Parts: sequence; structure tokens; C-alpha cells
Amino acid sequence: PQLRVHYRVLMEEVVELGDADLKADYEQRLLRLDAAVAKAELESKIEELAQAGDWAGATAVVEDLLAEHGDNFEVEDGQQIYMVLAMLRMRAGNPEGAIEAFEAGHALDPNGPMAQGFTQNISRVREMMDREAAERDAEGDDGFNLRLSQRRADAIKEYLVSRGVEPERITAVGRGEEAPLVGSGCHGDRVSQGQ
Repeated sequence: PQLRVHYRVLMEEVVELGDADLKADYEQRLLRLDAAVAKAELESKIEELAQAGDWAGATAVVEDLLAEHGDNFEVEDGQQIYMVLAMLRMRAGNPEGAIEAFEAGHALDPNGPMAQGFTQNISRVREMMDREAAERDAEGDDGFNLRLSQRRADAIKEYLVSRGVEPERITAVGRGEEAPLVGSGCHGDRVSQGQ
């Protein structure tokens, strides 16, 4: 609170001087200060909900924090919040939401110290989703299978590009249940074909 008052007094002096750039700088600092205070105030609430196993409630608190202050966090704080959000979404059974949070955190500083952690976690969650989906294959939800098929096609394209194939030469198309590798016969058909 004292620091906030200090910034307010300085900002009033800057306004009197008429320096618009300095005023904008102090306003941004005040927004960052507000975001840091909000984060500190909500950390105990998030921890309390998580300890009670209320993953959806804890997720909602973090999402609200980001909605209100997301653009005003320092990069490192923003990345930590997105990492927490991703973990909470995983615990709440929302792996696709976790990937979105990991990607948002990575986008804040793609070359920073946390970048590799975000990338590894995205890969792990996708692998987990693919393993779970492989068990369901054509038995699963049409929309889910289409998204899974597209992710697999994108992963293959990404691999080929990493091996030197020009990206414009490859079109990754997932077809879901439109063109399954095996028919809708018994489970043994899929097993015997290595599926």
C-alpha cells in the first residue's frame, strides 16, 4: 500500500509537469503493482481450494486473475501463473485447456528460462491425450477423433520439417473417423493390424 501511495504522489507530480511518457510509465508500473498484489492475495485462496480438491474452483480463481490483470504481470509472474493454471486444468480433467495455458505461458517469452519447460509439458500432455485416445480410436467421439487425427498429422509434419523437408511441401490433414485405418469390426481386427 505504501508503494502504491508513493507512485500516486509521483504520478500527480508528473501530470503537473505535463510529461506524457513519464505518466504512461508510472501508470504501467501501477498496473503491474496492482497485478502483483492481486496475485499475492489470491495465492492462499488458490492453495486452499487445491488442498480441498476443488480443482475447478481453483482454476476459476486463476482464470479470473488472468482476465483482470493478465496483461499487467511481469513476464516471469505471468509464466508462473500460466504454469499453475495448466496444472490445475490437468487436475480438473481438462488437458486441452492445460495445453492452451502452457502455450500462453510459452508465448510470453519463447526464448526465456521457462520456455523449455512449457514445450516439454505441452509434448507430455499431448502424448498422454494420444495414448488415451488410441485406446478409444474409432469408438470415441467424432469431434475428439478428428482433433486427435489432426494433432497426429501436425506432429508428423513437424517431425518432417525438423528433418529438413520444406513446410510448404507438406499439408497435414487429419480425417478422424472419415477414413479409419481399420474397419468398425471387432477389437481383434485392430489388435491384429497393430493398432
